[in-house]
Amino acid sequence: MTPSIPISLNLLEIDGKPVVEVEVPPAEPYLRPVYITSRGVQHGAFKRIGSSDIRLSAEDLIRIASERSGVSPDQQVPPGASFSHLDTTLMQSYRNRLRAARPDSPLLGYGDLELLRALGLAQDVEGTERPNRAAILLFGKQEAITRYFPGFAFQVIEVDGTEWNPGPSSRPRTLTLPVTGLVELASRIAEEIVGRIPEGVHLQTGALPRAADPVHVAVREGVVNALIHQDYLAFQPTQFRRFSDRLEMENPGTSRKPLSHFDRPGSSPRNPLLARAFNIVGLAEQVGSGILTMKRGFRNAGLAEPVFESDESSNQFRVAFYWHNLATEDEIHRVGKLGELNEDQRRALLVALRSGRMDNATYRELTGKNIVRASEALRRLVELGLLERRGSGSSSYYVPTGQASRVRSGKGLFDIEEPD
Repeated sequence: MTPSIPISLNLLEIDGKPVVEVEVPPAEPYLRPVYITSRGVQHGAFKRIGSSDIRLSAEDLIRIASERSGVSPDQQVPPGASFSHLDTTLMQSYRNRLRAARPDSPLLGYGDLELLRALGLAQDVEGTERPNRAAILLFGKQEAITRYFPGFAFQVIEVDGTEWNPGPSSRPRTLTLPVTGLVELASRIAEEIVGRIPEGVHLQTGALPRAADPVHVAVREGVVNALIHQDYLAFQPTQFRRFSDRLEMENPGTSRKPLSHFDRPGSSPRNPLLARAFNIVGLAEQVGSGILTMKRGFRNAGLAEPVFESDESSNQFRVAFYWHNLATEDEIHRVGKLGELNEDQRRALLVALRSGRMDNATYRELTGKNIVRASEALRRLVELGLLERRGSGSSSYYVPTGQASRVRSGKGLFDIEEPD
């Protein structure tokens, strides 16, 4: 392989049998693509989608070459872009936010062009300064954003009930937000969503005031995360779907950081200039801590932690915020009496009962276990008759059985019979 792959090997024992665990870390951007030397980069570089190895397309190689060059997508300059495409009122609004967040910031004394330069939004192209993609996304006029980002679309969708099942009697209501700069758009989306978080979800006895409510902070961070880390060249809308029991956010562009590493510090932002611009005015956490902020906010409020999914096949990132508690005290008590389960398995069972499903990635996200340990734990829940496996391979998932539902409701026995 070129370049060579550093791997780590561990010998585990599962059910009395030796298993070799091989960990292959992601290659750094400047080393990609990794390819089979004898085949060359054109025919020997692959990406993993589900259980399949797909040869990299010409578009993939162009994208990787761009990442390898150290030029981020938001740093690139669209053909024909000029400073006349920017809206000075949006820049003044940004200054107002900066003044409120950091009244002593030296950026407040800068003119428009100086501010753009300081934020890294002006690039030199053959001796002429021009705005890059980040500048247009942040401060562009509506016609400029539409011209350079034809897939740009943000929707807030209201769904009656808990399932996405549109029909004659239950049609989702969609609010398509007007095209404007990202900072203003983020504020509008956050106001629209946070203002409709069900009362009773966020304020517990002795909780913080509403303005500092950890659930509100977490949801705002989710909104900002969806805007600054997405793929703006994809022709897919960003959706914020409100169900009666949860909020789902879905944006184009998979996570550049593995889900299993979300609890670790550090980040690899797709659009670092956008991330920095949001952070300067206090609308985003420090790079690498946004996911932890979301998880910590819901955990501190006594709610189930958000569930994250990065789907390579559809090039989408999703996060689901559940409004209800992870479980009622009675449910926690009843599941706690299942002596055959450890704490991680009980927690996974509660989430499966609430959301209706569980998979290996979600189990790892909930517990911090590796893929082998997660598979072992889920298999045990199947053996005990609490979960039923659906699908196969990497697309498999688990749903609660009738026995698990009876345990939750208190109508079944607490002691589980061992399988023959």
